[in-house]
Amino acid sequence: MSSLATVALRGSRSIARKSAPSAVRHAHSGPNSHLPFNYTTASKPAIAFKFLLFFGTAFSIPFAQNYWHWNRKGGMKNP
Repeated sequence: MSSLATVALRGSRSIARKSAPSAVRHAHSGPNSHLPFNYTTASKPAIAFKFLLFFGTAFSIPFAQNYWHWNRKGGMKNP
């Protein structure tokens, strides 16, 4: 083996041995720890209401815009 290959092999071994600090690897533990809030202490109806309010508002915006566009003065239903 050439000396250049030996140096490259030693360098790759030292990089492979280094590991991330344990705090980085195990920052969160447990199921559903990826969520930005603790849903286990909140009530289910409150979470359902907030979910429906958030997504329902976002989903209804295009329909409300279409209704306004069609029914305004000079719109498709009021020429």
